[in-house]
Amino acid sequence: MTDQSLALEWAAKAKDYPLPPEANARGLAQEPNCKDLLELGMRVDEFGRVLEIGFTLTQSACPPVWACAAYACAQCLGKPVMACLALDHRQLFAALSGDGEPDPEHIHCAMMVELALKGALADYGRRFRS
Repeated sequence: MTDQSLALEWAAKAKDYPLPPEANARGLAQEPNCKDLLELGMRVDEFGRVLEIGFTLTQSACPPVWACAAYACAQCLGKPVMACLALDHRQLFAALSGDGEPDPEHIHCAMMVELALKGALADYGRRFRS
């Protein structure tokens, strides 16, 4: 189940990860029911290392989405893009769970962040190949 204090702690860190103005990779994800929109961007150097990463999110989004996005940014910052590619919604959610079990009410939050992250990595891959 979601550890509310942990989720709020990570959600408060969202301000540490603004969308980089010089992002060279971007990904979008929208939650189909509540229509929250997440844009995740990163600036990747010529060696494939994430130099900056951040996001924008619908202001009314629930704290677990903010928390998952901030956690994903923290995990990817300074890492090679291939390491970021390995991050998935189960890992994102486990970081916010007291018992490691997904909370059916909030699993979509982690999935939305994973989709935006994978979208940004795919965008980087397309640019890298060209």
